[in-house]
Amino acid sequence: MNRTHKTLEREGKVADETIFYCEKCNRCWEATRITSYRKQVYGYLFHEDFPTYKKGRATCVSCSGEKLEMKKRLGLEVYTIMNS
Repeated sequence: MNRTHKTLEREGKVADETIFYCEKCNRCWEATRITSYRKQVYGYLFHEDFPTYKKGRATCVSCSGEKLEMKKRLGLEVYTIMNS
């Protein structure tokens, strides 16, 4: 896939708007929806060692006290809120 400079620039701007930095656990996170063979999983992705420049500051769901459950989808570890 040939990615142009404009495409990469747009992806960077989208990442700046959708990825947040949690000051409590010092990692970046984003809310996401992953679709794989008729299933949609809504959850959170956590990024270790991720640039924090221009990222919004927001406490992640883990630090907010929510109990999370890890699910593997399409090679990613997606964390979902556990139903009580």
